[in-house]
Amino acid sequence: MNIFRKMMNRRGAVCAAVAAAAILSAAVPAVSVPSLAAEETVTFSDLSPDKWYYDGIMKMTEMGLFKGTSTPVDGVGTFSPDIEMSRAQFISVCVIYLYPEVKMGGVKWYSNYIDKALEAGIIHDYDFTEGGYDAPCTREEMAYIVVNMALMNGEKASKLVGRLEIPDNFEIDSYYRWYVKQAMLLGIITGTTAEHHFSAKNTMTRAQGATVLYMLLFPEKRTPVATEPIDTNYQYYNNYRADLDREPVTWVEGERHPIPIAGDTVIRKSDGKPIRIDATCDGKGEHLGLLQGVDIWSGTERYIPQTGKTSVTSEGSASWFKSEVSEFTFNELRTEMHSHQDWVKIEELSFPGRDKKGAYDGEITPDGMWEWNQSNERWEWIGG
Repeated sequence: MNIFRKMMNRRGAVCAAVAAAAILSAAVPAVSVPSLAAEETVTFSDLSPDKWYYDGIMKMTEMGLFKGTSTPVDGVGTFSPDIEMSRAQFISVCVIYLYPEVKMGGVKWYSNYIDKALEAGIIHDYDFTEGGYDAPCTREEMAYIVVNMALMNGEKASKLVGRLEIPDNFEIDSYYRWYVKQAMLLGIITGTTAEHHFSAKNTMTRAQGATVLYMLLFPEKRTPVATEPIDTNYQYYNNYRADLDREPVTWVEGERHPIPIAGDTVIRKSDGKPIRIDATCDGKGEHLGLLQGVDIWSGTERYIPQTGKTSVTSEGSASWFKSEVSEFTFNELRTEMHSHQDWVKIEELSFPGRDKKGAYDGEITPDGMWEWNQSNERWEWIGG
């Protein structure tokens, strides 16, 4: 039984869910809506059973996670499906479902929920600095939040390669592209058109928020995405561990070499300096060569038994070494190439901190990962 289904059986979930509903009904501040009893059934005059969001909204309101925007009369109210949701509202209802023991309170009504989301890793302290938590939540931010929750639940969309193309992928912030792709591969979020446009900068609505949570909590309701299983391209760590059980070797940066391991030495092309590859380990696995100023992945040779051919890794190649599929990307300032997962780890390790301000607009941290934006008074990630 997964973590979400376990939460459905917890005694505190009903009370917490009702609190969440009260929060989400605040999307229309002029309306004061009393808390719904768990057994009360309400229909909505502004919803039609033939709408794509109907089932999700009705299930989420039945569970108490969402609430109408007007006081029901004879069991009929309004839901206002097209009203936007703020970051705070979406994060809060996610936290309340996962952690019903967390209560509303703090400096703002959502402060305790944000603190818990930070603690749990649903979001990070460098997220949403522009506009704050009261700002509307965009669709790409929605994908980021919900994929983090799915990963906490043990889902691994990365074991599949989607035949799905996102025509407006270029409009998605580079930080969110991997999360958007994963959300669509998992079937939690669908596109806004039949051609799978994502509309990343659009504000998420109450209908979208309810539907996304519905798909997250009830995977059997998702529409399967056309995918192909990966057997060898990226799962060398699990399927070809023997390739990594070897003595450390030395090679020249960019030239052909075996799959890197901690202890290998790379001769940096720019100055001939030998760099011994270090490993940074966390609860999710091993990260190699972080912030060492050398590209350890370009030129990596991988033999693929199914094809009988050898593949050589370069920028844009699938990050087959990790258990989550993404692409290798190169950062010219750091002269390093890493997978999305490793760049996320680097981002966490290199963040200057909220209390440290830049000396001038455009200042770049010594590691080349962050740039100071004077007008917004915040550090902006410019890494991979």
